[in-house]
Amino acid sequence: MSENYGVLDVSSATTVDKSITVENKGATAATYNLSVQTLFSQPGVGFSLPSGTSVTVQPGSTATVTLRLTADPTALRHARDVSMATTQTVASGSQTTRQYLDEAGCYVVLTPASGPTLRVPAFALPRRASTLSLTPGILASYTTASSANLTFAGSSFVATGSTDTLTAAGGVADITSWAKVLEWQASYTALDTPSSSTYAGNLRYVGITSDYAARTTPFDATNGAVIVIGVATYGNTDVPDDSAGGCYEVDFDTNNDGTADYTVYVRAIPDASGNNTDVLATAYVAAGGTTGTATGYYTNLVGNVWTNLYNNNTVLLAVKAPTVLGTSPSSTRFKYRVSTGNRYTLVTASGWLSYDLANPGIDARPNGTTEPFLTTGHTGDTVPVGINLTKLAANNSLGVLALYPTNATGARAQTISVVAPATLKVTSFTP
Repeated sequence: MSENYGVLDVSSATTVDKSITVENKGATAATYNLSVQTLFSQPGVGFSLPSGTSVTVQPGSTATVTLRLTADPTALRHARDVSMATTQTVASGSQTTRQYLDEAGCYVVLTPASGPTLRVPAFALPRRASTLSLTPGILASYTTASSANLTFAGSSFVATGSTDTLTAAGGVADITSWAKVLEWQASYTALDTPSSSTYAGNLRYVGITSDYAARTTPFDATNGAVIVIGVATYGNTDVPDDSAGGCYEVDFDTNNDGTADYTVYVRAIPDASGNNTDVLATAYVAAGGTTGTATGYYTNLVGNVWTNLYNNNTVLLAVKAPTVLGTSPSSTRFKYRVSTGNRYTLVTASGWLSYDLANPGIDARPNGTTEPFLTTGHTGDTVPVGINLTKLAANNSLGVLALYPTNATGARAQTISVVAPATLKVTSFTP
């Protein structure tokens, strides 16, 4: 037997107890001394035995031992097991930053006066969770072109040490709460019930942004504009890449003929033997092709810091505009659609969405900043947002979509409508 605490989103001091049943099938009473043997530790996480350090079980009876996990969010970090390498060698031969889970585990050791020692393993995936949101929850625009400041509210965390998983001392990297603000393009209703094995693959929100305005040559193959697609589903996907059963794909229609010309998707980069690594990135493939090519961008945009990529329902995919639109497109407007799924099953495919790189309705990119980037979500910080009602309508967009990959399950996507003052709507948080 074993005890599995599962994934724990820790935004406040947390205590979780598990009960271990000890059965005595013998004819005499049995007494065991109890102890905890740490297998792998996480800063801020501890295991203890609040029911005592010994247990006596009468013959033909059972007794219960309580194992307690405690987690302090202010002490949690992104720590890897010391036996795990910080990088993996991919097919190109380069050493590349890997992703890894925050694991904590132990044995509950039951030592009798005589006879074999018993060990019960326990396992948990604790991670710090922010409670970020942006205020105000409504943007009322009185003019065609305007601007507003959105302010982060809720709890956040600010790194005081190195967040670089490659160089952090002892394999313990500090963590930061993150956000990404996009133009909200579409919302969808779940097709499955929460109990369904494919519920996590039900598409909820789609958002988009780019750095077109910051690029001198936006369709240059090397220095061109970068497109970022943000996706939120209804439930968490264990691992977002296609080979592990996740499905996050974006089809691009470059000539507006209603058919896909390129597909961008999440994949685990293989090593030289073709085995998948823990390096998660985006790749693209032309229509009819079978071999993907790396876009050069990590999933969730950055690779050597913690972005809470596993057991999550938000994903950010980046690709250069000239990669999927060409180096001399006839228009800066293009169509794209998003497909999501889970457990190797495609669940939702959006209709074709339309977006104009040169004419965004929402621009939350700091002046001169180029993609890909994440915004550090710190309580009280502001995000300047440019709003253009005419362009928003031309893109058939709805307002602002904010994704918070470091928030807890159920609060990682926020929608903010842009409306006329007479038709105010409320924001919503969704899984």
